Amino acid sequence: MNVPNLLTILRVLMAVVMGLSLRQEGIAFAVIALFLFVLASLTDALDGYWARKYGQVTIFGKIMDPVADKVLTLTAFFVLAVQGVFSGWMVGLIALREVLVTLWRIVSMVRGVVLPAEGLGKIKTVFQMGTILFVLLWRVLVLWPPAMPWTRDLGSLFTFLAQGLMIGAVLITVISGAAYLFPRSKGCSSCA
Repeated sequence: MNVPNLLTILRVLMAVVMGLSLRQEGIAFAVIALFLFVLASLTDALDGYWARKYGQVTIFGKIMDPVADKVLTLTAFFVLAVQGVFSGWMVGLIALREVLVTLWRIVSMVRGVVLPAEGLGKIKTVFQMGTILFVLLWRVLVLWPPAMPWTRDLGSLFTFLAQGLMIGAVLITVISGAAYLFPRSKGCSSCA
């Protein structure tokens, strides 16, 4: 087990603890959830960098790195949907795309074809993580002692911004999923 793979496994574990913390009430749990989400997001960049730099790219890493990303984001999205922050249908669309693309990548890998993350997929991940980060940060600001009245006064603005970010995340998620599942190749109309 090399360092990038350990970071990937650690990201999954952090996602689980983050999700459990997110379900609890109080400032301490809000800070823990925010901290773990940020730390887990950073390991996403670090494990890929480390694997490429030190020649530690493995089949396990190729499969589990994107799975760990999806565990992190979907855990947060599901908890936030249960809490009423986001609509269930939005989270459902994101989850459907993530499951379909992950299965497609695994099947392709078994067939000897590695589907690398493309630009839209990376933008999608940044958009999803940014949306979650915005909500988690806002939650900490609202709960932080002493109470910051301006955060409560701006509740409507927060809701508007959070929903706008989520709509953007859903759109880019669906578009990037379509790009994976229905690739267009120049000069080859019958290629999959």
